[in-house]
Amino acid sequence: MTRKKQILSCAVSFLGIYVLPGLMGFTGEQIYLTNSIFLFAAWIGLSVLIGLGMDRVDWRDLRADLLALFLACAFSACMAVGSDLDSTEFIVFGDIRRIVRIGCFSISLAVVLREVWSCMDTVSGDREVGAGYTQRTYLAVMAVLLLCWLPVFLASYPGFFVYDAQDEVNEVLMRSFSNHHPLLHVLLLGGIVAAVHKVAGSYNLGIACYMILQMCIAAFCFAHMMDFLKRHRVRRGFRIAALVFLAFFPVVPMYVLCSTKDTLFSIALLMLVLHLYELLDDTAAFLGSRRRQAGFVLSAFFMMSLRHNGLYAFLVLLVLLACWGFRKKRGIAVGKAAVMFLLPVVLCVGATALMTNLLHASPGGKQEMLTVPIMQLARVYGTDPGSFSAQEKERLFQYLPEEAMERYTAKLSDPVKVLFDNDRYREDPSGFWKLWFDAGVSHIGTYVNAWLYTSYGFWYPDTIIDAYNGIQRHTFAYGESSYFGYETEPPGTRQSLIAPLDGFYRRLSLEITQQRVPVISMLFSPGFMFWLYASAFGYFVKQRQYNRALAFAVTLLLWLTVLLGPTCMVRYVLIFWFAFPVLAAMLFEKYTGFV
Repeated sequence: MTRKKQILSCAVSFLGIYVLPGLMGFTGEQIYLTNSIFLFAAWIGLSVLIGLGMDRVDWRDLRADLLALFLACAFSACMAVGSDLDSTEFIVFGDIRRIVRIGCFSISLAVVLREVWSCMDTVSGDREVGAGYTQRTYLAVMAVLLLCWLPVFLASYPGFFVYDAQDEVNEVLMRSFSNHHPLLHVLLLGGIVAAVHKVAGSYNLGIACYMILQMCIAAFCFAHMMDFLKRHRVRRGFRIAALVFLAFFPVVPMYVLCSTKDTLFSIALLMLVLHLYELLDDTAAFLGSRRRQAGFVLSAFFMMSLRHNGLYAFLVLLVLLACWGFRKKRGIAVGKAAVMFLLPVVLCVGATALMTNLLHASPGGKQEMLTVPIMQLARVYGTDPGSFSAQEKERLFQYLPEEAMERYTAKLSDPVKVLFDNDRYREDPSGFWKLWFDAGVSHIGTYVNAWLYTSYGFWYPDTIIDAYNGIQRHTFAYGESSYFGYETEPPGTRQSLIAPLDGFYRRLSLEITQQRVPVISMLFSPGFMFWLYASAFGYFVKQRQYNRALAFAVTLLLWLTVLLGPTCMVRYVLIFWFAFPVLAAMLFEKYTGFV
């Protein structure tokens, strides 16, 4: 490296380090950070990285430069905005110094990102996909996973029965159904619990039977993922590491043993990602295999049937695939592909309509789709009630009673939206939207704050998931952390057979435990996992590996839908952990051997 590049790398890295404390919301009073050898060490390390980047990276690749700069700017902006929301519950608009800091840090980060990408660059060889697991090995992988999850099952027996599970079981027990929760999952969970209770007289046994079924489904699908890695010639060492991750990383077993619909939804989405990649990688072979086509249709069907936002994400994915131009780029049979793409949509819509009619299910409320505008109106009323005239207040209380306004908490919409009057909205939706528009004209900043505060944990890595702080549950009250629901709700009761392990998962769920461990804490963060996926997506586009980019596009589309959700929870983006071994294998193919 020339002396000029050395000086420039030191200057650029110093600029990034200098603005970092202000970017993250630290004030001048917190001198323990600025007057610290930690930032000196960070400056040295960043200087080395930037120096290597300036020396090794091909800066004539404008496409890669722009992608890296875009991701760096987006990340820097999110860190600045997230720190505002974390400390003050509102964004500081119009702060020129903050904008300058974002720009300065983005330059340093973009250079580092280009250097990281250059280290991963490799020219894919012409090696063909190899053989997968034998049936015996397939079963052995399943057995290993089940044995590793067994202690968690015994520790949490009959399992983590939380997150709407009680409502879903009650629908079956009372024969009163609603489209609020996916009926497919209601019938599966509630049907098993009710049937076992009727035969054996034990709700715990019914919950345990459901958990065992879900464990087997997860083990089968994860074994399929391991088989996918084997067929794509991923080295044995990485496959062993991936198996260890699936077996022991706490997020995986805690949700494999959780009754929430998000577990099966994420498993189906994982299978869809794998099938999408194989479809895009070798389209002719995929369309020539009925087994693969059936796998694609089934995974897409279950994904859309187990969460309503799965349907929206899949429809947008179809548009992206169409825009990519299959016929021109891949030379495939368009008619056969169109049938395969549209069939799961038709099956999902048809099955939902059939179950609705057969079960006489009442329509679900609109409050889930209206979470963002509901919270925006509630925040305006809470911060500036005088901005509503007497007539507007009267109209507002027709949709959201005053009690709902008093329940407003910035991070969680449930206390407010549960009182939303769906009947009134069905009678006069235009009145609601007119009220929302009129209030927003003079409170644009408040609207932005209200929306971002329920979702910023999905893109701000440093936050603590504590939206349920102070809320009383059946066996505990949430405190400093609400990372995971943890408990067994009625009609089940926790009967732990391994108390120390049960206590370990309780601490991970309800206390700031893993967040105190540097580096490891980020692996538990939805915000960090998102940026990992976003960076990987950018790298795939930079490398023109569109088969990989489009395969993982569905996970990012799902992420976009949860930004409109009620709060930030791990379960909404669980796919980030389930698909992590595949993403890592593709991203670091230079080291994993992926083809």
